[in-house]
Amino acid sequence: MSRSVKVLALVFGNSVNILLGFLLVPYLSRALSLTDYGSYGQTLMVVGFLVTMLGFGLDKVLYADLADEKISSGNAIKSNAMISFCFGLFGTFLVLLSAEFIANYLDNALLTNLILVYGFSIPFQLLFKSFTATLIYHGLVKETVRINIITNMMRLAFIFIFVQVYYSMFAIFSALVLIPFIQTIWGYFTIPSNLKKEGRISKSLMFDQVAIGIPLGLTVIIGTIFKVTDGFMVSKLLGVDSYALFRNGAIQIPIIASLYASVNTIILPDVSKMFGKGKKQEIAALKTKALINTAAIIYPVILFFILFSEELIPLYLSEKYASSYLVFSIFNCVLFLRVTAYTDIYIASKNNRLLPKKFLVSSILNLVFNYLFIQQWGMEGAALATFISYLILVSLLLNDGVKILDTTIYELVPFKRLGILIFGSLSLVLCGKFLFYTFDNLWMIPPIGLVYFLLIYYLILKHDYLEKSIVRNLLSKSKVTRPFLTIFNRIYAT
Repeated sequence: MSRSVKVLALVFGNSVNILLGFLLVPYLSRALSLTDYGSYGQTLMVVGFLVTMLGFGLDKVLYADLADEKISSGNAIKSNAMISFCFGLFGTFLVLLSAEFIANYLDNALLTNLILVYGFSIPFQLLFKSFTATLIYHGLVKETVRINIITNMMRLAFIFIFVQVYYSMFAIFSALVLIPFIQTIWGYFTIPSNLKKEGRISKSLMFDQVAIGIPLGLTVIIGTIFKVTDGFMVSKLLGVDSYALFRNGAIQIPIIASLYASVNTIILPDVSKMFGKGKKQEIAALKTKALINTAAIIYPVILFFILFSEELIPLYLSEKYASSYLVFSIFNCVLFLRVTAYTDIYIASKNNRLLPKKFLVSSILNLVFNYLFIQQWGMEGAALATFISYLILVSLLLNDGVKILDTTIYELVPFKRLGILIFGSLSLVLCGKFLFYTFDNLWMIPPIGLVYFLLIYYLILKHDYLEKSIVRNLLSKSKVTRPFLTIFNRIYAT
């Protein structure tokens, strides 16, 4: 399976999952009170923090071990799965000890039982991440997508039943513990039998994976703190109701975030293999290519949704969350910086030790900025603090990343092309916004959006910001999309 097809498959799967979540948010926003919705979000935030922190980046370490010809794939997979599960059990133990403290700290008594229940999902969430890395590395992307889509549909059904029929927060999280368990079992049986038969759990390899993962693990821990700082600070300083408003604004545009994640999930194994062969120039070229193609797809969408957020957010979440639109606009500016990952350069080159300091500096600044900005501007200040801190983090990562690749920042990041892309997209979307204000009718947004996207992507493809070969390759892979390939080739003759 080619890299572009793998990306398409993963984008499709992640997009379906994000779409399911996208549909769930407006339902929960209307079905739950502000306090209950805030408690739901806080529970996910706390347990999600532990999952990411205790994951220690072990699934990414597994990519490097699988690419190492000196290490048995069977040993690497089984050892990684075991250490991931053990870390998960430790996470559940931490939850049992700290649930009441966390609830008291956030001044929300509802959290104690919810965190205690959902904490039992941690070992299975971590184990499934290990199995997912195994499947993706061995090209079983479609199987991974199938598992995620079906189990997330089950998740959605559970939530709907236990809200609509029983209105029980405790029952929701009791049911949600079952999802990662099913994913883990399904993921295990999807791994090729030859990989399960060969190899064994190796204590020395487990220690090696942890040792290699320590810098990455510290990075993950600090990075996780970075990601949840705004939510924790809003919860602590402004209360659970304000957190509900912030959480609904601090959402990334569906599909766009999944595209970024999918591209980098597929690229990481390739980067690891290239580093193993000393192909630094090829890595730099691959990163630049991924950056401009991803930016060409997502920048026009980001700008459209940001400029129309004041109208779209109340429609999506109800008037109860109308004030969340500014948080949404500021928070999604981070997507401009997330067109490609740079941590994979450090991971693949085994320069993990350079990462913790960079994440620590940006996390400390994020904490300071959040405290100051929330005091000054409320929940919008939290979103602004996150954007500025992420900009600092990307700058720090690029600084040593270009040194590892023996290149320059101007060769790795095509600033001129990105600037033209932003300016062109912004000019068109501002024209659309002017038309909207002229007619002052919400029904104008769909036709404005349709014309805008058709025109901007026509220009993007015409001027090769998005490679035509990628589009042709994707359209040729399915009977459903092949008629569109004919139309595409008429517009853009080879």
